[in-house]
Parts: sequence; C-alpha cells; structure tokens
Amino acid sequence: MGETERVAASWAGLVVGTGMALSGVGSSAAAVALPSVRDAFDLGPIGTAWVLGAFVVGVAATAPIYGRLADRFGTRSPFAVGLVLFAIGSVISAIAMNPAVLYAGRGLQGIGAGTFPVLGAITVASLFDGQERTEALARVAALAVGAALGVLIGGLLDAWWGWRAVMAFPAIIVLIIPATVRLAPSFRRRVPTDPLGALLVTLGVLGLVLVLQGPKAGAIVVEIGSALLVVSLVGLFLHVRRTPDGLLPRAVVTNRVFLLTALGGSAVPGLYYSGLILVPQELASIESWGPVGVGVALLGPSLLGVAFPRIAVRIGALAPYRAPFALVLGGLGLLLGAVFTSQAWALLITFTATCTAFGIAQGALVDRISTYVEGPRGGVIGSYTLLFFLGGALSSGLCGLLAATWSPTVAFAVLGIMYVVIAVVQQAAWNPPERAVIVPATE
Repeated sequence: MGETERVAASWAGLVVGTGMALSGVGSSAAAVALPSVRDAFDLGPIGTAWVLGAFVVGVAATAPIYGRLADRFGTRSPFAVGLVLFAIGSVISAIAMNPAVLYAGRGLQGIGAGTFPVLGAITVASLFDGQERTEALARVAALAVGAALGVLIGGLLDAWWGWRAVMAFPAIIVLIIPATVRLAPSFRRRVPTDPLGALLVTLGVLGLVLVLQGPKAGAIVVEIGSALLVVSLVGLFLHVRRTPDGLLPRAVVTNRVFLLTALGGSAVPGLYYSGLILVPQELASIESWGPVGVGVALLGPSLLGVAFPRIAVRIGALAPYRAPFALVLGGLGLLLGAVFTSQAWALLITFTATCTAFGIAQGALVDRISTYVEGPRGGVIGSYTLLFFLGGALSSGLCGLLAATWSPTVAFAVLGIMYVVIAVVQQAAWNPPERAVIVPATE
C-alpha cells in the first residue's frame, strides 16, 4: 500500500471513527445521567429505562433503512440528513420539559446515531479495497471504542452542569459534517424501496425492547412486546419469501457467509455492553467511587482499547482469526471478572479486554462481509448492523437479568462462557470462499 493510499485510508478511518465515538457517547454518557433524569421528572423504572430504550429503538430500526438508502443514493445525502437529525435530537433531549418530549428527542437522536455504523462502514468499503480497507476499518473500530469515555464525559457534565448538558453534548457532531459529506460518495442507482419491510423491522425492534424491559415494566409490557415480536418475525419471514429484493434481501439473510459473520457480529456489542454495564457498577461499589472517579479509572483501559485493534491489523498471521481471537479475549476477560469480582485491578483488566475485543472484532467482521459482497453493499451492511444492535440489546438485557436475579459474578461467568463458545462455533464452521458469494438483487 502506497503512502497516498495509507493517508487516505487513515483520514477516512479518523472521520468515520470519530463520528462513531460521538454517536456512541449518546448512549454511554446518558447511562451515567439516568439517576438525575429520573429525579428531575420523577420517573419510575419503566420511564427511566425508556430514556435509553428510545435511543436503542431508533438506532436498530433504521440500520437496514440507511443501508437501502445508501444503495440507492450513495452515502453523502443520508449521512448529512442523519447527522442533522442526531444533533436536533440531542438539543430536543436537552431542553425537554416533560418525559414525552425527552423520549421523542432520544428516539430522534437514535435515528441519527444509526448513520455511522451503517453508512460509515459502507463508505469505507466503497472507497477502499484490500489492505487499505482493513487499515481504515481498524482505525474506525479503534476510535469507536472511545464511546466508552462517555462514562467519564457523562459523569463530569452531570456533576458540573446537570443532565441537560449530558444530553446536549453529542450535538458537537455537527462539527464533522463537512468532512463526512466530502468523504462520502454520491450517486443514483435503481434499488427498490420497501416500506412494509421497514415497518416490520421497526415493530420487531420495538417489541424486543419492550420484552427486555419486562422485569422492570410488568407483565402487560412483556405481553405487548411479545405480540409485536411474533407479528414482526412471522411477517418478515413471509415478506422475505415474497419480496426477495426487499429491505432484508433474501440472498443476504440466507447466505452462510453472512449468517456466520452475523453470529460473531451479534456477540461483539454484547461483549462491550457487558463490560460497560457491569464494571462501572462494581468499581463504584467496592471503591465507593462516584461517576467521575469511575470514569477516570476507566480512561486508561479505554485508551488501550483504542490502540490494540490497529496493532492486531499489523500482525499478518492473526488476519484470518482476528474475530474469534477477539471474542475469546473478551470472554476470558469476563471470566476473570467472575473470579475476582471484588478486585479493582481485575475489573480494570476485564474492561480493557472487552473494549479491545470490541475494536478488533468489529472491524474484522465488517471487513469480512465486504470482501465477499458483489454489487451494492448497503443491504448487506444494513442487515448486519441490525443484527449487531439486536445482539447488543439482547446481551444488555441478559446481563441485567443475570446480575439482578443472581449476582454480577454469575453475569460475568455466564456471558464469558457464552462468548467463548460463540467464537469456537463460528471458527469451526467457517470455510472461507474463494470469491464473492453475497449478491444482493437490484432492479
């Protein structure tokens, strides 16, 4: 790879990675401010949970939609619209005077936050091939780990200026809109729209979030969520059969390469969120640290998590095994937390392992999918990102359920074993094809 190509790949990775980190802060920083939001609006468990839940629904439900828009128009216009929506949602959340407006703002923020995981990956995959793409995606994934700094940012802002400052902070993403728009390609291609598919996906994501709120929200919420999930899954099964070139292309979601890659992809955010949910709470418990103290303690592990993904790319012998290696690394880190739950040094190592695993695996899996796609990548990466976020939502719910029902130690142990098993299964079943095998349909 020449020096010009290396600089271009580094610049693309820097822009997209910074955007992913800032959009991720919309989730991690807000998590720290939840007690303040709860007290400000006198919210119960259900209302408090929806401060994060509205964001998750917005991100996950729009992932395949952004992919379809990218196939049709390129990534420039969808990027610009998504980033503006993210900034507007941040401002609305910050000035909300009642819970309904806050949820609307957080949902809009989530819709905008979905731009970088989907459109950023598509942009990089469209601009670069081979080692250049690998380098760029590694930088993207490494910088995305910076979202973990949201714990520190959220703690500082909440302590100094209150929760409204936490909600407003991600709006600084507008500063990188010019660089992002210049980087993103623009074109027009005949790709079919699929509003029914978008509706079914949205209902499914909403249903999943409602089910995950079940232990806090009560039986009626679980029943409504379960009904939405059933309608969505049955509807999508029938819709994909009847509309093979729809929002979730049949050639993609039934492809073995895609499914195996998505298996690992659905585990990656689970690793990250497991560390982000469990470690700060345990550190605060055993060391009596507040949000600022916990954020400062996690600063070092977060920075190491940024550095290691790019180091992994330089190790050529690791290339075919980066994703399973990362999942095993993160799983072992969680198991260490299970054995030494009351030791701060072990929890910091656990957090380092989960951040590092997230950075290494995320870039490696998107790189793998991009390698085996022939034609437009939007539908493929959009479908992958949907499963990516759903995996994160499921893992977060499982993490909270295990910790609340038994103990954080049990949560660390069960999740650690689960991710190691997923890595072994994925690698054992992986048989790399010699050419592109994922071919989405177009009009």
